[in-house]
Amino acid sequence: MLTSRDRSGFLRLLQVAGPKKNHLVLSALMAVAGSLLSLVPCILIYRVMILLTTRGFSPADISGIRSLALWACGFTLLRFLIFFGSSLLSHAAAFEILYGLRTQLTRHLGRLPMGYFTDRQSGALKKVLYDDVEKIEHFIAHHIPDLTAGIAMPVIIIAYLFHADWRMALVTLIPLPLAFLLQYTAFGRGSRDQLLKQYHDSLEQMNGTIVEYVRGMPVVKIFNRTADSYSRLRTSVLSYRDLAVTMTRKMAPAWAVFTVITASGLIFILPFGLWFYLEGIIDLPVLLLFLMLGSGYLRPLFKVAMLGSMLSKIVEGVARVDRILAEPAMPEPEEGLKPLDNSICFNRVCFGYGTQEVLHDLSFTLPAGSVTALVGPSGAGKTTIARLMLRMWNSRDGRNFIGGRDIRDITTT
Repeated sequence: MLTSRDRSGFLRLLQVAGPKKNHLVLSALMAVAGSLLSLVPCILIYRVMILLTTRGFSPADISGIRSLALWACGFTLLRFLIFFGSSLLSHAAAFEILYGLRTQLTRHLGRLPMGYFTDRQSGALKKVLYDDVEKIEHFIAHHIPDLTAGIAMPVIIIAYLFHADWRMALVTLIPLPLAFLLQYTAFGRGSRDQLLKQYHDSLEQMNGTIVEYVRGMPVVKIFNRTADSYSRLRTSVLSYRDLAVTMTRKMAPAWAVFTVITASGLIFILPFGLWFYLEGIIDLPVLLLFLMLGSGYLRPLFKVAMLGSMLSKIVEGVARVDRILAEPAMPEPEEGLKPLDNSICFNRVCFGYGTQEVLHDLSFTLPAGSVTALVGPSGAGKTTIARLMLRMWNSRDGRNFIGGRDIRDITTT
């Protein structure tokens, strides 16, 4: 079941896929057509059974059965061709959309202040750029055609079964509400969004710690800090493991029962079908039709259910992509000026992190060619001053100059 957050996130996903909407609409229509063609052989077998059980059947009808068999083979081949075309269209659209999204992200990251990267682990950014964007590819290339086919196919099968016999069709529908109830139990809890946020945070933390550990191996070995550095890595990995186990234990029981229910249509169809047949309510071809179609119409719901379980993770990933894109870029002058010399001047500069102010009304001048030491206790603002000199951030108030030029008038490239 989809929460309001999932529905808004689903619309955002469709917006991301918008540039290739024509390809995706055609892919979805072809997926539905392919699903419908998969029903044709079953319907033709049903027609063959009617011929075989009809009184007055003659050897001349064998040619009609052969013709139906050839039609079944032809429709089966056409089905695979249509599925191939649907997959080709959706994958081509997905790869182009992903290329555009990753290009947009990397260009935007290149315009962000350098201080943005000092406050974040590179592994966390890698997780967004690679893992979260990759999940969008799965949604576009696989879930959109699977979702449309997974919804259309059960509806059409049920409609056809009601046309064949409404009593057996009602029996066939028994597992459907049970399946939806179990899906809601597995994926519709109120604490799910918070759990998924913790999952993404833990995964980002683990990615960042792994990247830092690998990059820092030479320093770790030189200073013999292996135990300390490995302890942080181990903690992040175990934290991710514990969270994944918690999510699995929460969802696995209902998911297991959901799997059994959706695959157990015969439990309901077979006893009722045999009873109706023995009572003369239905004939043998109708019984066989329900055994073929009624036992498998819920299988497409697996793909829909998988989308429901994956959608929250994809939505959370898209939200993190959007947060990066929403970060204000460092403004660049249209025509950058060059410093006149190497002097540095701060004029009533104010700056802070969040609500904590670090520098207040700071003014000083460092003449070109001079040697100056920044000293003070931890937290006094030494690192912040150095970062502002390099324009890793812009000061909130006041101005700072390099070579007599406002640092905002000097390009960063």
